[in-house]
Amino acid sequence: MKRILQKARIKHLTEKRNSYLMIAMGSIAVNILFGIYINTVSNNEKIHFIPPVVDKPFWISAKEVSAEYLSGMNLFLSDLLLNITPSNAAMKHQLFLRYVDSRYYDKFKTDLISQEVRLKKEHMTMSFQLTDLQVDSSKFIAKISGDVQYTVGETQLPIKHLTYEMRFTYHLGLLQVKSFEEVKPHV
Repeated sequence: MKRILQKARIKHLTEKRNSYLMIAMGSIAVNILFGIYINTVSNNEKIHFIPPVVDKPFWISAKEVSAEYLSGMNLFLSDLLLNITPSNAAMKHQLFLRYVDSRYYDKFKTDLISQEVRLKKEHMTMSFQLTDLQVDSSKFIAKISGDVQYTVGETQLPIKHLTYEMRFTYHLGLLQVKSFEEVKPHV
């Protein structure tokens, strides 16, 4: 009789264990599916901005940005580098450096300091008038073309038509400058 009761009790406990095990496995499976869903949704989320100074809304997501956002950032950052005087160069360069990828920060800082020294030494100003803007948001590249006017002291140098390319890095909503270089025309 004890054996029968013992076998019945073991069978009952085994059934309970198995049912709890099934509930736990189901819970794990639901959590895994929920995690995959959240990861998928968070990577596809786009945030739309409508700032007061921009005439078109733009968006950013975890992996990409709109062409409007890239062009707006390029115009803002290019202005900090291309419309400078000896008196505002340090302030504009400090502001620009806030947007530089840390891997390229030292190079930019060195170049900008030497530009500041040159501007002050030669009493030079630089102004840029935009004529064209092209962006490739899939590669995070923006090109601007325009007329550059240098003034040394009171003397205005001839206007040059130049094109600059700004390359960006982008990671989880953070757009940062990787390079800014003059593009030489193809001969």
